[in-house]
Amino acid sequence: MSNSKAPLEKRVERLRHAMEQSGCDCVLLMVLEGLGWQNCYYFSGFRGSSAAVFITKDETLLVTDERYRLQASAQSPFDIVMQGNRPLYMTVKEMIEERDPGRVGLDGDRLPVSMYRKIAAGWDLEDFSSVFASLRRKKDSFEKANILEAARISRKALDKVINEMPKPVREIDISAALEYSMKTMGADGGWQDHEFVVASGQRSALPHGRAGWREIASGEWATVDFGARFSGYVCDVTRNLLFGEIKGEWLKKQEVLLEAQEAAAAAIGPGVRAADIDAVARNVIERYGFGENFTHGLGHGIGLEIHEAPHLSPRSEDVLQEGDVITLEPGIYFDGEGGMRVEDDYLVTAEGSECLTALIPKALTM
Repeated sequence: MSNSKAPLEKRVERLRHAMEQSGCDCVLLMVLEGLGWQNCYYFSGFRGSSAAVFITKDETLLVTDERYRLQASAQSPFDIVMQGNRPLYMTVKEMIEERDPGRVGLDGDRLPVSMYRKIAAGWDLEDFSSVFASLRRKKDSFEKANILEAARISRKALDKVINEMPKPVREIDISAALEYSMKTMGADGGWQDHEFVVASGQRSALPHGRAGWREIASGEWATVDFGARFSGYVCDVTRNLLFGEIKGEWLKKQEVLLEAQEAAAAAIGPGVRAADIDAVARNVIERYGFGENFTHGLGHGIGLEIHEAPHLSPRSEDVLQEGDVITLEPGIYFDGEGGMRVEDDYLVTAEGSECLTALIPKALTM
């Protein structure tokens, strides 16, 4: 992230507005062994594995240790507080005590219970997780550019795998080659903390079938769910990679998914209920007789995390807003036979939507 102060200050000011509305005097974000780095990065620009961001109506402070002194100064424009030779929580607790706030906002989704207990005594604590999630939904031009670059790298990496990988090939070979190529092309890596989803044969009926050791035969396909991470931001794409000619019935099923995705994309816009977008795609799939085989929600938000707000499913209460970046990933699965899914990323605009992964072809043959 650029260490330019303006975009970060704008984010902090939006957070301060939310703090004022809830009567919260300060917000504390902690990064512990890498857990919770996304919110710290979003508001401060810092991406180390141990830190705290302390925000009041007048101050924005970044707390870290000597290992990250130079990195913190380079990445964040805000004042740096060094924790010295004591645990991070002790420095943070002392900062809270000095200011004696009435109410402290925390990231309850990412703060371990053990750490919560160490800093909890004496203050009224409020879970600000939903506030952070809401603020991060609206992507600015910097965030959009990073997602677009992640998509560009993903396309190049996929092209390299298709054109240069020798056959026969195993699922794990595709996953490893994609991640290696992404990193050598300038990405942070992939979005995953494990192998990408590369599922072939009957395993393609597993929506989240991690790449295994199975060798992919001619006449089969592999459902590949992958994406690069660039400057913290991810893209999330799924393609069905064909190995030679496959049965026509499966090509028709892929056409159904593409039709469902296209119909849902046409329905995107600010103020539209996420559940209604899901219903558009689901109705297309049901019309072809595959409704029972579409076993998950249509999509989700992406950004610094691979799954974030809003969520698109029949039960979702989310409403789309301008600046959301969402996936549309209709899929159908048949036990003992296989499955297929297609997935692309869309920015919600004032006029409708913009597909950020349109440069990645839908029809791919190995």
